[in-house]
Amino acid sequence: MENVLTIVSGDDWSSVYINHNKEFSGHSIPEHVFIKLINGHMPERAESYYMIQNGQEWLEDHGDFPDNFNDIPKEYLSN
Repeated sequence: MENVLTIVSGDDWSSVYINHNKEFSGHSIPEHVFIKLINGHMPERAESYYMIQNGQEWLEDHGDFPDNFNDIPKEYLSN
């Protein structure tokens, strides 16, 4: 299975997913956390998305990104 690192940002919140599973979420991603995640998983591919306006409203309603990247409605993502 390909290791995939995905970062999703919305409003002032970001989450890091490894193989679609949330590994970290917060207002920012500290460098030491990011390095630890990369070193622990050595992704073969990296993706970055941000939430469009409707997605930011969805995020506010949910309070945080879901534990699984696949649970984010794709119509709210752009890259």
